Amino acid sequence: MLKLKKAMLFFSVIFILSFLTSCNETEEKITAEIIKNGSSDEIRETQENVKSITYTIIPTFGVFGEMITYRITVFSDGNVLHEQENDLGEIVSAEQTQLSDTAVSELTDLLHKENFFDLADDLSTDSNDGSWHYIEVVTDNNIYKKGGLNPDNENFKNCNKAISSHIKH
Repeated sequence: MLKLKKAMLFFSVIFILSFLTSCNETEEKITAEIIKNGSSDEIRETQENVKSITYTIIPTFGVFGEMITYRITVFSDGNVLHEQENDLGEIVSAEQTQLSDTAVSELTDLLHKENFFDLADDLSTDSNDGSWHYIEVVTDNNIYKKGGLNPDNENFKNCNKAISSHIKH
């Protein structure tokens, strides 16, 4: 009898957890549908909160130990971290600056306007040299990383230009 009670308790917990998980999935689908078909006011209310935007440029060739990866991270509070890292993973330069709340808001709005979150993850072109360009956006619920070797996507390029124009290093 005790085993039966334990089994019933176990399956009750599993059922409740399954139900709660399915409710969350339904809410995400409804939110996605509003974003897809709703007005801009509805979109602003349902879009994920952006915590940080990171733009990274990685060279594809050079002298080992001297190739520099450039990384710029804009945080939601306006702090901007400029980093240079060698191919050994060592930070060789780091500097902090500040963006206005308006500039941060413009960047996050542009990501939505350019459909950044719907872009393919790999935007590489057929080429053997150049550099890798990535934009990574961390939200409350997800991490979106888009880019690749010499990406030639107009929406990605527009996001890249906007980040670059707001960052004066």
